[in-house]
Amino acid sequence: MHGPFTYHHILAIDLGKFNSVACNYDPATHTHRFASVQTIPQAIHDYLSANAGEDPANTLVVIETCDVCGWVHDIAIALGMAVAVANVANDAWRWKR
Repeated sequence: MHGPFTYHHILAIDLGKFNSVACNYDPATHTHRFASVQTIPQAIHDYLSANAGEDPANTLVVIETCDVCGWVHDIAIALGMAVAVANVANDAWRWKR
């Protein structure tokens, strides 16, 4: 298992019912790219595959808990990537005024 800052790629996906927004972040250079991806298994698979780099084990996929997170998780794991699932309903995620 990698530590929190040893991944070469971090793919964070804001999962939506029909379309999702993905951010490909490079921790070494702090560069990022955004993409819109259909929330269907083939499109998510293709996005993850295209953005995994040479070794998928060096990629961390970050998703939120929701209706589709199960199959997104399964696709990422099948591709050899690590997955972190965030529970955004938790108090730690709430904005404070």
